[in-house]
Order: sequence, then C-alpha cells, then structure tokens
Amino acid sequence: MLKALALKELRELAPIAALGLLAYAWIVGHGMGYRVPFLNARPEQTPFVSADFVIYLTFAAIPLALALGSRQSVAESLAGTWNWLLHRPLARTRVFAVKLLVGGGVYALCTALPIVWYAAWAAAPGNHASPFFWSMTADAWLAWLTIGTAYVASFLCGIWPGRWFGTRILALAGAGTMAFFFAMAFYQSPMWPIRWIVPPLIIAGLASSVFCVARSRDFS
Repeated sequence: MLKALALKELRELAPIAALGLLAYAWIVGHGMGYRVPFLNARPEQTPFVSADFVIYLTFAAIPLALALGSRQSVAESLAGTWNWLLHRPLARTRVFAVKLLVGGGVYALCTALPIVWYAAWAAAPGNHASPFFWSMTADAWLAWLTIGTAYVASFLCGIWPGRWFGTRILALAGAGTMAFFFAMAFYQSPMWPIRWIVPPLIIAGLASSVFCVARSRDFS
C-alpha cells in the first residue's frame, strides 16, 4: 500500500520535476558558457564565486517547491480525492508522511542535481582558468536547504482548513520571511551556523503542523 501511494505521488509530480530539471539544465548550461535565452550573455568567470548561479538557482527552486507542495495538497482537494486516499487501510499520518517524503525527496534531488553537476564541471581540469574548492558551493547548498521550507509551507497551505487570504497564506509567508531573514541577517557573521540550523527547524515545525491538521481536519 505504501509503495502504491509513493508511486502515485511520483507519477503526479513527474511533469513538474521534468520542468524543474529543464530549468536547472538551462542554468547550468549558462554557467558552463553556453548561450541560452533570457540569461545574461556572459556567465560568471569563476564558478560559485559570484552570486549568479545561486540567484538563478533560487529563482528556479522557489516555483518548483511551491508547485510540488501545491500539487500534493491543493490538487487533491480540487479533485476530491482526499476521501479515497484517507479511507485506505493506513493511518492518516502515514499517508501524509509518504506524501511529504516523496515530494520533499523530489525537490531535494532535482535541486541538488544542478549543484553537483555544475560543481563537478568546475572541479574537472581544463574547463576554466581559476581554482575551485567544493567548499565554494556552500551558498548554493544553503539556498537548497532554505528553499526546502517553501515546499512544506505550500503543502501546509493546501490542507489548512481556513481561508486562502487569511490563515492559509500565513504559513507560507511566515516561513518564507523567517527563512530569508536568518539566511541574510547572519551572512558573514560569526554566528553563521544559525543560517544552517534554522531552516531544518522551520521544516520540522511545518511538518508537525501538517500532521496535526491531518489528524484533526475533516477532509470529507
């Protein structure tokens, strides 16, 4: 049953993931020096030193995270399939845990691939005339982790039993504001580890709220 549910989620998320990977390939191609439409004509001279790659990655990762979370929650409500899902011989928390694990895994894998791909290209000799260390990818990984909060927040917005222009959107706005604040406020600060600690805490809090709503809401 769990395997069938996971495969269902993967099938439904596959088109969104494909679009995300296409956008990431566009970004990595630009970083490698290929001419691609809609991006600056000149790629960054030293990979991961300027903010270009991280900025482009962020602009692609945010809609991907929001789309994945919304597809798993809002789309179920619009299609009226919550009753079918929640009347399976599984605890509600397990159903929602599978959905979160699959959706979060798709986001994490799709967004990690361009970072690893671009870093592997930068680490290979002969591709650019500048030194490269894997530690230079830290900002890209921080963006990957921080934007992960948007996925769980959008999922929570989709199942929250309130009005959209009220308490529903509050979770997304609050999580995004908090994650962005800590990511920027402690940039180049002696307390920089906070930037890495806060996003997982936000994700854990949002996931806890998802399970709370799953147990208490009447989805009929």
